[in-house]
Amino acid sequence: GLLRLREAVDVPAVAARAIARGPSSWFRTLTIGVGRRDGIQPGSAVLAPGGLLGQVYQVSYASSQVLCLVDRLGSVGARLQPERARQVIGVCKGDGTSLCTLVYSNANADVRPGDAVVTSGQEQGSLFPPGLLIGHVVSIERRPDQSSLVCHIRPAVDPDLAEEVLVLTPGTPEGRS
Repeated sequence: GLLRLREAVDVPAVAARAIARGPSSWFRTLTIGVGRRDGIQPGSAVLAPGGLLGQVYQVSYASSQVLCLVDRLGSVGARLQPERARQVIGVCKGDGTSLCTLVYSNANADVRPGDAVVTSGQEQGSLFPPGLLIGHVVSIERRPDQSSLVCHIRPAVDPDLAEEVLVLTPGTPEGRS
């Protein structure tokens, strides 16, 4: 569970519990019981057992709002895990359903159902370290004009089942010691 996740992540982190879920299926959010007093900052990556859940988008003194990756506004830099497709990099975005989409500009990329998708960690100022599991490719479609490839990703974490999370806190006093 969470202990194994904490050991696997080489970044300072704070454990938290989900205390509320967003009332709408249109916006996929979660309220967690840690906030500014715990070193949480907007943009921090939020993990649950299994992989990436989303990111903190609003912080108060004692709680924070998490935007789940499957939300229409959720996005993160991503790449494929298999060595054969290591250079395949794009942005994984929520589509408002239980899936995410990943669009690659190379329509000939060697992508297969079952391939793991992980964070790329390449965005300037990103609080997402590379290699966090996002999910797995379930289907692939090539755009009619052959200009790009759209991968449908099943997230590794179901936001409706997430109870305990780990918020990555790089750059906090705990992280500098």
